[in-house]
Amino acid sequence: MSLYPALLAFHNLNRTFVLLALLAAVGVALAGWLGRREWTDDRRRFAVIAVGLMDLQLLVGGILYGISPLTRAAMASMKEAMRDPALRFYAVEHGVTMLVALVVGHVVAVRLKRIPAENRFRLMAIGLGVTLVLVLLRMPFDRSWFPRLGA
Repeated sequence: MSLYPALLAFHNLNRTFVLLALLAAVGVALAGWLGRREWTDDRRRFAVIAVGLMDLQLLVGGILYGISPLTRAAMASMKEAMRDPALRFYAVEHGVTMLVALVVGHVVAVRLKRIPAENRFRLMAIGLGVTLVLVLLRMPFDRSWFPRLGA
């Protein structure tokens, strides 16, 4: 059994956890911001968990990028890959957008410790909201959420 199908299955499963964590973090942040609640450091954990799951997703995605038949085909001829929407998506668009989303998430998680408490819910809601939108924009919805390992 190749490592590729197992890593792809894990990557596809972990995206569900990333989405749930981002949704929870944005929800907590919106409830705090709009409900004018007092900030507690427990709220930051939602952002940290979401970003941590995204870090894991990047690690697995980076390995997949190196061993994927799609990216190997794209690297064989980038000029041709840029003409093929599916190859371009996996070779360039998906990874670049997810990396930008991860950077935004990290900046938010770090800034939550350094800005005044009264601004933290707003930063978390807007910053992780942007992160969530970026993730959704370049998430491949054509794959099964729970693929078979042998596929």
